[in-house]
Amino acid sequence: MSARTCADGTTRRRTSSVWPCAAALAASAALVVAACGNGDDAAAGGDTDEPVTLVFSSWFTDAELAVADELIAEFEDENPHITVDHQITPWADYATTLQTRVGGGQSPDVMFLSQLFYQGFADIGAIAPIDEPAQDDADFNIADFNEELLASGYYEDQLYWIPYGIDMQVLFYNTDKFDEAGLDYPDESWTWDDLRQAAAELTVEDNGRTSQYGLIAQNDFASGWNWIWQNGGQVLNAELTGGEMSSPATVEALSFFEEMITEDGSVPSPDVIEDLGYTQAFAGGNAAMGIYGAYFIPTLEADADFEWGTTVLPSGPANRNSFASGAGWTISTQTDHPDEAWALVSHMASEDGLRKFMELGSITPPRTSLYESPDFLEREAAHAFAEQAEHLTPLPISPQWNEYYDLITDQLEGVYRGDLTLEEATRTIDDGLASILGG
Repeated sequence: MSARTCADGTTRRRTSSVWPCAAALAASAALVVAACGNGDDAAAGGDTDEPVTLVFSSWFTDAELAVADELIAEFEDENPHITVDHQITPWADYATTLQTRVGGGQSPDVMFLSQLFYQGFADIGAIAPIDEPAQDDADFNIADFNEELLASGYYEDQLYWIPYGIDMQVLFYNTDKFDEAGLDYPDESWTWDDLRQAAAELTVEDNGRTSQYGLIAQNDFASGWNWIWQNGGQVLNAELTGGEMSSPATVEALSFFEEMITEDGSVPSPDVIEDLGYTQAFAGGNAAMGIYGAYFIPTLEADADFEWGTTVLPSGPANRNSFASGAGWTISTQTDHPDEAWALVSHMASEDGLRKFMELGSITPPRTSLYESPDFLEREAAHAFAEQAEHLTPLPISPQWNEYYDLITDQLEGVYRGDLTLEEATRTIDDGLASILGG
């Protein structure tokens, strides 16, 4: 079992119990369905002053919690009959805690869920479709959300999930390292070839040991799958019934990344990344470039002792796309107050609400009006994220995500460690995907 640094910069140990999927929740499905409310039977609380308590669950950080509490206080002032009980559960225990609560008929009314596992809850009827309130709420303006990211909130053609921020990647670079090497800074004109050449020139060997890598990028969906889309390949087929990992476009893309690790030596292997730390390698000056998300900006602004910049991902033969994912709000089918639950979601995910979260500096807001606003763009590092937001591919998510993500990651780690050939690994992956997804 290995530790992995995830898209938000946290290190998580992969276990099959952390990410709930349809199979893991199936045992509680009968109880959940029996307790489900019908969204059309909207609670009368919306038209009366009957006291209502909403339970909202999240894993917010202290900084996010302060913003959330401010928004909740505003909401309670505007709706005096509603009290919101905001319950925080640490990320490591979050999914399994909710699984237990849902199975026991004690689901929070509003749940903050990762895009990586909300479909497991939708699949067994634990969260409600919210197309109707989202479309009918004119003040909410659903059309303002980034189209590619919002597409991630649909499961079986129904909307279940309202995004909080855009998880995506851009290229960070250490300007001091570029100056020392006499190289021009990366920009939107860069292609894969430019990246590979610069990474090789920025790699430093001391006595047969690499003291500085040109680029740090890891084998996960956040930075390891972008190569696939940028070369016109896919991870899964359009129906999500099987894999396309052994297709020529996908193999060619992964071969490019493999060669930077095993031939050029400009990208560290998975073992070296584990030793260095994914974010620490760039922050500590052991890598001249890195592929990261907006979560990394506050750390560098506070602690970096060098000059740095950001730009969009270099363009591959097909595009410069990054994955698009995130976390967001969902509404339980067990709630007795669907109208009030939607009102809370609408308030927190409004333009004003998301602006307050945006001001923390650690997310790219999901609303176009915000990530294109002067307030967001006043930070120089944010410009790359605003531009990258127009070049996204939604993650291919299904309730079986945990199974196939581990399969893909483990096989490709074998390639990047030199234990497997790429052809062997991708064939094994596609065979496994057919079994997992039933294709």
